Amino acid sequence: MATTHIYRAGTVSIAAGALIATGAGTAWLSNAARGDVLVIPSGQCFELVTVETDNRVTLDAAPAAAVNGAPYVLLRFATSQNVRDLLEKVEEFLKDRQISLAEFADWATGTATGGPNNDGKYPLTDRYGTVTMAACPARLAVIAGSGGGGGGGGTGTVKQLNDVVPDENGKLTVTAGDVGAATAEQGARADGAVQKALARLYKPLLTDVLVLGDSRAFQCTKGNVGFTDWAVSETGGLAVFPLALNKGIDGNTTSQMLARLQTDVIANSSAFDVMVHFGTGNDRIHGMSLDQTIRNLEYLYAALLKRGKVVIAIAETPVIGANVGLPPQQTANHFAVHNWYLNVAPGLGVIVVNPWDEMVDPASGSNFWPKEGMTGDGLHPTPMGARIIGRKVGEALKRLFTYPAILPTSNVAFDAALVPGGSLIPNSLLTGTNGLLGDGSNATGQLASSCTLLGSDLNGLAVAASKEAADVGFKQVLRITGMPSGTTPTLTFEQSVDVSKVAVGQRLRAVAGWEFISVNTSVLQVALQIVAVSASGTTIAQIGQNQELVNAMPIGTIAGTLVTQTLTIAEMPTSLKVRLSIIFKSGTGQDATIKLRQVDLARIFA
Repeated sequence: MATTHIYRAGTVSIAAGALIATGAGTAWLSNAARGDVLVIPSGQCFELVTVETDNRVTLDAAPAAAVNGAPYVLLRFATSQNVRDLLEKVEEFLKDRQISLAEFADWATGTATGGPNNDGKYPLTDRYGTVTMAACPARLAVIAGSGGGGGGGGTGTVKQLNDVVPDENGKLTVTAGDVGAATAEQGARADGAVQKALARLYKPLLTDVLVLGDSRAFQCTKGNVGFTDWAVSETGGLAVFPLALNKGIDGNTTSQMLARLQTDVIANSSAFDVMVHFGTGNDRIHGMSLDQTIRNLEYLYAALLKRGKVVIAIAETPVIGANVGLPPQQTANHFAVHNWYLNVAPGLGVIVVNPWDEMVDPASGSNFWPKEGMTGDGLHPTPMGARIIGRKVGEALKRLFTYPAILPTSNVAFDAALVPGGSLIPNSLLTGTNGLLGDGSNATGQLASSCTLLGSDLNGLAVAASKEAADVGFKQVLRITGMPSGTTPTLTFEQSVDVSKVAVGQRLRAVAGWEFISVNTSVLQVALQIVAVSASGTTIAQIGQNQELVNAMPIGTIAGTLVTQTLTIAEMPTSLKVRLSIIFKSGTGQDATIKLRQVDLARIFA
């Protein structure tokens, strides 16, 4: 690279009104940088916004008239060599810091029998490359409880852990307190100190996350088959995945994703700091070579990482190759991509999450089929599979974000002047018992005040409504039994909003704590919704919906936080409600319990 402040090789062409400048005989990648100034023969000057290739840059403004094959001058305000030296130092620092952060996260969440040697000790590397095998908190708790500190009674004595403070290099200083018996209180204090340290290691990031990929990415915000809905629920709403930032497209290969990277991703750079990528399967379906897929991934991730973005990559999921027409070699390539993610991508600075191991059927051998119930068609995840993917993505989100969605802790009503952050629904904490068990609900028992329970097609179903004390307020409990025979058996629990409290242009979001318990696959949907009815029709913002009404919710116990998509009021509503919509599988015996707590609907800032 030259070290002068002027570059003029080749010619430049710019269409009238366009921001893209195209070069001929230019080498802009190594001779231009963001912030440089392009001067054309008319005397107009343009600042470079991005440098994409040797013959393509994006400008901050368009020329007054078209420029065709014209000479130009590129003014550089810092020498290219200086920039390269700085970038190399920054890259070296970021790689070192990423290693430290990843090791610290593994240490903080380690198990007493985990680590490379299964002894509860995990490697921590300092800035000079020195590795120390340190016992993780879980291992220290076992040591403390074994009586090793004396006392003979199995309680042990340890130094109380008052704080864990990371310095600017990521090293930890542990401040110990008085010597005393190891207690549950000390364990809680240690956990809190570790969480505090984790929070201080990360800079604040925009919590709106962009998703790029194929059809599995496209369906990520489509309810309970979408992995991002599960990630939101299981992390307490640490991050959100707006529909506008869902850049998944059915059938896309990694080449097609690269082709639209500028318009779909980079053009939205101001709206996100973190991107989740999921989707190399169509490369296999279309016969793309393994080398090309990996090259595409390297190029794609580098483009985002060099712009300061955090990339979370899903290390693929198993598929039934015969269902999607994969020959044996492409099935092997699919597994090779999975291994590339695990072994190579982290070294590039990508945060890799691995749902594959929980989803693959070990008995399938080199076919790498998913376990039964993980996919609906051999490729796209069911709610069961999506939950596993979402949980893995959630683990990565916990490394990046600190503040979960805020659930209400009191019934504070909205007032435009005095309490603009108050709740728009009358009973956030679900107090009282004089709610309405409405038509068709087939329900008995107690319902929280200002709430209504309605049903349709519920013949054969029985609903027992009750209340439980919660840590804050009360839980509304709905116990479901019987066998519904209707076409789409639906139960709704709702609160109405005084529409005079809202206005056109405002943005609303609903949240709620929830629990779901089921012993069989009989419930199709548990969705939190904002339902706005206006003269033009009905608009719904939601989370947890089942659009196809095919695959059921997973068996077992689920708990978390539901956070809906944002509803922007485009037209003054005549009716506005927050609703929990539950849909059951017709002709299937029901044995499920749904619990709801701390429900809220509030305005959010634009």
